[in-house]
Amino acid sequence: MVLEARSSFGSPIFREIFITACWTIWTNRNGVIFYNDQVNINTAKRQFKNELGLVCLKAKPARQNTLNSWRDNYL
Repeated sequence: MVLEARSSFGSPIFREIFITACWTIWTNRNGVIFYNDQVNINTAKRQFKNELGLVCLKAKPARQNTLNSWRDNYL
């Protein structure tokens, strides 16, 4: 399924976005399990955008512009 999603996505930044999404889901899961947090989709989206911004800082220069553009257009 991941390979199919990667080919459908059609961009070289799929890996960074996928890993960041997994990280966001994981940290939200930990909040629910260990800190009795409530799931809030808007908070998770903001966290995803923030985390992706950090990934952009560490990304190769060739991918930074693409990542930043995708992040800025993410709803």
